[in-house]
Amino acid sequence: MFDKIKALIQIKEELDHLKSTVDTHSISVQSLSKNIEELQRVMNVFAEQQRQIIEEQKRLIRDFEKDQVSIGDHVEDLKNEVYHFKVLKGEMQNEIMEKFDAELQNELLSHSEALKVDIDNYKSIKTKIHEAVTQLTSLNEQIARLKEITSNIKKEDFELGKVTQKIQALERERAELKERLDSAERLVAKMRRG
Repeated sequence: MFDKIKALIQIKEELDHLKSTVDTHSISVQSLSKNIEELQRVMNVFAEQQRQIIEEQKRLIRDFEKDQVSIGDHVEDLKNEVYHFKVLKGEMQNEIMEKFDAELQNELLSHSEALKVDIDNYKSIKTKIHEAVTQLTSLNEQIARLKEITSNIKKEDFELGKVTQKIQALERERAELKERLDSAERLVAKMRRG
């Protein structure tokens, strides 16, 4: 009879130990669930920021196209000025011609400088847009990798050791993504000021 009581006590102790282990694992799973929810929230924030960057890029492209039209207008104005100069050249006396020539040279110089500034702005904007596209592509790749990692999480991955390693790897990757995003935001801010 003592053996049966002893066996029952031992079974109760084992059940208590199992219950304690299950409770511990439940707490771990709840913690991991919170971490996964936080990762999802971060991914949503990244997606929204990416959308905003794309909208900003579209706005910059529209501004660039307006600048391109403005350059075309300057070129057309320059052609008109040259045409009028040739017409007047044949009709005017040498004295008026010399005066007009001096004025035209000043006008051409100012238009030429404006064209140079517009061309330099165009090249600068083109370079910045290319850099922004490169960073956006890199950011898209990072987000895709992050989504792939989160979609590949399996039940076996919830062992405490593996989960801790994966969380640390995800934290490093998140920090890297945040740095890249900050860099992209600084570039966009520079482009706005430029």
